[in-house]
Amino acid sequence: MASRPLTNPIVAIDALSAISGGGLSVARGLCESLAVARPTWTLLMIASHDGALPSPVPANVEPIRPASARSTLRRWHFEQVALPRVLSRHDVGAVLLLGGFKIFASDCPQAAVWQNAHIWTPPVASQGWRLSAYIALQKIVMRATVSRVERNVFLSKDSADRARRSIDLPETSVDIAPIGIDAHFYANTAPPPPFARRDPYLLAVGDVYAHKRFELAIDALAALGAQRRNRAPDRRSDPRCLELSRRLVDPDQAERLHERVGILGYALARTPDRAMRLGSSPDHRAASRPSD
Repeated sequence: MASRPLTNPIVAIDALSAISGGGLSVARGLCESLAVARPTWTLLMIASHDGALPSPVPANVEPIRPASARSTLRRWHFEQVALPRVLSRHDVGAVLLLGGFKIFASDCPQAAVWQNAHIWTPPVASQGWRLSAYIALQKIVMRATVSRVERNVFLSKDSADRARRSIDLPETSVDIAPIGIDAHFYANTAPPPPFARRDPYLLAVGDVYAHKRFELAIDALAALGAQRRNRAPDRRSDPRCLELSRRLVDPDQAERLHERVGILGYALARTPDRAMRLGSSPDHRAASRPSD
């Protein structure tokens, strides 16, 4: 499907899928950056959580806060039933879908952003029937979306390539837009040491959900440890893994991860100063104390 030029500088950002963590950060940062980069545009920021909105809200951003769209089912209902009327009433020229799925009842040009690779990536561990059914439904809706939107935006070329192997993607509609890095975090920091001199441990920060695929990180760390031992059998050859999690949202998944560490435990837990933590941690300073 060929892209149509934006004739009306009123753009809606559907950020209803952003409910916590990185999703809120992406929505907030994108809205703020787009407001600065396109000061003549009016941005309708459709969000159900305050964290998705910049603070202060830029002058060219109009927040829309539907109270009835907080749960997944209510969000989908709002997007497919009520949101088309909102877009028509505001004479919106284009919609950016941060949750990916098309608003099927609207003929407004739409760009789908595909952030969650679990939809098209085969699982490497049991996910339970509820999550498996939910992902299967998402895949059906994704297949219906990709050929009906103007653009399909992926966060990396690898992610787009994997999606192509699972879903028939229109090649002319695919764009790659990597997640940006907030320069504020690096304004007053010293340059990092060369990669070869860094202490080899993996830090993963986030809530423990099954779809986050933490088991891939565990497997990758085990493979890295084996590779390093073959090359240089010394103490630094084993990577340390510090898993720093805000919440154990899915206790069953956390248990499965513990079991997976047990299966690969010889590679992951042989060195006593290496830690694998699942659950709450007092604060991010734990990242600087991997030997605690």
